Amino acid sequence: MIKITRTCVAIDSINHPVRKASIPSPKPRCRLPKVNKSKKDGSKWAVFSPEQNPAEEYYHDLTETAIGANCTPNSGNRPPENVYEETYKWVSEHFFYIYPKDLLPTPEYIKSRFLELIIKEKVDGCVIDPFNQMSNDYRTTGGRDDKYLEAFLADCIRR
Repeated sequence: MIKITRTCVAIDSINHPVRKASIPSPKPRCRLPKVNKSKKDGSKWAVFSPEQNPAEEYYHDLTETAIGANCTPNSGNRPPENVYEETYKWVSEHFFYIYPKDLLPTPEYIKSRFLELIIKEKVDGCVIDPFNQMSNDYRTTGGRDDKYLEAFLADCIRR
């Protein structure tokens, strides 16, 4: 998790979820700690996770994680529709999916979107998963990915 302090940036549109059926993601255990923290203290999250695209599937997977059940139509353990709808609404109020404007967005673009959500939605935590899905220019640190990541994280802390 990257913690970024609040600062002023230009605000543009935020993408909101639309409910659609999907296939559950193989990474539910990675989402569970964020869902539990949000349930416990109301934490909000900004998430850049292009491998979870489209966002509707990401929100559906988070809803299944929050409910603790498979919510697809073929599931025998499927919760009632009103439980799914209420939980989906709760998820959409606590998790904000960042759509990339380009195939490989720059770290600056992702950080600006994080800052936008911190200001507009009072987001508490930011997630990039995976980091290599951005257009990273390792030449700025002599080609060393460890130094590049160090500089990236230091920049996030300064903001």
